[in-house]
Amino acid sequence: MLIQDPDAVQVEGQPPKMIEKVYDSYIVDARAARRGRIRAATLKEAKEKGLPVAKEISREGEAAVQLPVEDRRIYVSAQTILKPFDLAVDAAARRLAGILTALKGESFEKVLQVFQASSQKLKLGAKTPDIHDLYVFDQEVIRGNSEYHVRDVERWGEKFVKSFPGEIIPITTDQIDSWLKGLGGKARNKNNARDHVIAFFNFAQQKDFLPKGMDHAALSTSPFKDPRQKITNEEEALESIQDIEFYSPDEMRRLLAAAALNIRPSLELKAFSGIRTEEVIRFWWVFIQELEKVIQIPKEIAKLKFRTLPIVDNLQKRLTAYDADTKRGRVCKEWSSANSLYHAWLRVCKDAEVIYKKNAFRDSYITYRVALTNDPKAVAMESGNTEKMIRENYLHLTTKEKAEEWFSL
Repeated sequence: MLIQDPDAVQVEGQPPKMIEKVYDSYIVDARAARRGRIRAATLKEAKEKGLPVAKEISREGEAAVQLPVEDRRIYVSAQTILKPFDLAVDAAARRLAGILTALKGESFEKVLQVFQASSQKLKLGAKTPDIHDLYVFDQEVIRGNSEYHVRDVERWGEKFVKSFPGEIIPITTDQIDSWLKGLGGKARNKNNARDHVIAFFNFAQQKDFLPKGMDHAALSTSPFKDPRQKITNEEEALESIQDIEFYSPDEMRRLLAAAALNIRPSLELKAFSGIRTEEVIRFWWVFIQELEKVIQIPKEIAKLKFRTLPIVDNLQKRLTAYDADTKRGRVCKEWSSANSLYHAWLRVCKDAEVIYKKNAFRDSYITYRVALTNDPKAVAMESGNTEKMIRENYLHLTTKEKAEEWFSL
């Protein structure tokens, strides 16, 4: 080893004088004990470090000598089987143990069958952004889903692929669970994200970016549930019964009285049919079949799919009051976006001296409708929700008497 000569006089402008220094070094070959090579500075240190290794090797060798005949036969057979793979018996055993541990109890044979069945067409190396682009195209162009559904697919998908920009196959359930947990907000927000991630993974599996015949990582994630809140004061008590905000019959009466002719039909449809804001902004009068007493929401404007709504009696009376000229074209002729319509409703609320409540027109319909009919399944079909959502969020929020008053406005 070359080092600077400590005894040499340093001359300015000249390189330092270097000398070669030799150090003793000893190596204990401990590979037989799976410890690699051990370095020591002195012979004594090498012996001290090597003694435990030698004893371990001796014990293993002694055990091998004492192996029963059948075990020796198995060992020799294993050596022969592994020879083409250039693997020692102990190395092969460690590798197999690692694989079985990674499988977490899943049958090795089953995984092998899945691999053999899918490996010929499995598109290895695919990354999430590329798969997501194909997924959006599939939802928008191939399947023709509504722009609002596609919007949600893009919104949640972009968040997910930004966090997981690499290959899709290595993504684990624990990683997805951790990502969902970190989204913030209430359980409903996290579960919405979870549903979109599962749908994305379903698409990836369908298109051979993930192996078929076994559950993918997203499917095994856990749904979220908000913890039960402990009420400590009257403000919290009041808030606990107002998670779903809806208007009282008196508030709605004042809103309808304050609404001008051009804006009133949108309020009536929202409050007495439960149509979504994104749907009503593109709603045409011809979708209302007054003689059949039904409203049709075609797939072109629906959030998810086509559905038919009943025209309740008070809405029928209100619709009949409009003349033929009014009932032509779009219902919201003067507004081209949900945001502009929202600001028009704000002005009506201000004139009526009623506080604007987000989503409350639709929530009012669902709340009063389920109280009147006591049929969550039917209300779910009318509103385009799931029965589970209706049961979890809209049951027992008001009385049948209040519902009857609402639908008599």
